[in-house]
Amino acid sequence: MFRLENIWLDGFPLEDIPLVSQHLTRLDFVGVYLRNMMCDFSSCPSLEHLEIDTCYWWSDINISSKSLKHLVITNCDLGIGLRTLIYVPNLVSLMLDGHLSGAPVLGCMPSLQDAFVRVTRVDNPGSYSWECEYKGCYSCYGIVHDNNMCFLLEGLSGAQNLALISEPNTFVFGRDLKLCPTFSKLKNLLLDDHWCVAPDFSALNCILKHSPVLEKLTLQLFSEGPQHKIEMIAILTSMDRSVAVSEHLKAIEIKCEVVGEEVHKVLKFYVHLIYGLFGSQSHYKSWNFSNF
Repeated sequence: MFRLENIWLDGFPLEDIPLVSQHLTRLDFVGVYLRNMMCDFSSCPSLEHLEIDTCYWWSDINISSKSLKHLVITNCDLGIGLRTLIYVPNLVSLMLDGHLSGAPVLGCMPSLQDAFVRVTRVDNPGSYSWECEYKGCYSCYGIVHDNNMCFLLEGLSGAQNLALISEPNTFVFGRDLKLCPTFSKLKNLLLDDHWCVAPDFSALNCILKHSPVLEKLTLQLFSEGPQHKIEMIAILTSMDRSVAVSEHLKAIEIKCEVVGEEVHKVLKFYVHLIYGLFGSQSHYKSWNFSNF
């Protein structure tokens, strides 16, 4: 008997029909137009790895699979005015990189270990159908959280290792932070400089206060690409620590091109947050760069 376990579809014209396979474990879509029915993988009970690269949304899409463990979506245009719901409750790893028109809505993923999310184009309220008459519509209103709705962060709240990268004024992250969930398992968090906006650092402050078991925070500040000329690590102790930050936080790593004024502002914010207002100046002076 012939058992097909891997499929790679590169620029192949696809009909909008569900895929049916008892043995398929991996599926790759590259450069194809996706429609809704072909993203229903309920008839593929062995599918664990799905990659969607440089594809286009032909219609509203619900990516649905209870068996999927690893999902990668890169360089895809999710479509202006189109809706995307990702329902993969047993997912272990997630990469969403380069959503050009609007972020998808993520369902609950309690088994999520590693997640990387990069939104590379500014979202705005006009990207979503706010006038939808059906108030339970996930794609218009997000996922229920404390009687409110979240698009991305609620689905990511079960992650153990999380990276969030965005452009300035990205609408969906700003909206979700107003309803910020608790990241109850999050141990390692990576953020870029768009989460570190002076003077109040509200986005950064919010997500830290909702990460009660965070152990390491990494910041990629004011640099282009993955390469950084300077990498600094501050090792934290429990002495004089403020209750505003996780008692488990052991290290803050900063990666940047130069140690300029903006980086100093971020450092001062952390000293203030960790040690409290009255100890901020003395502790900041002791955080000279030779200690990193």
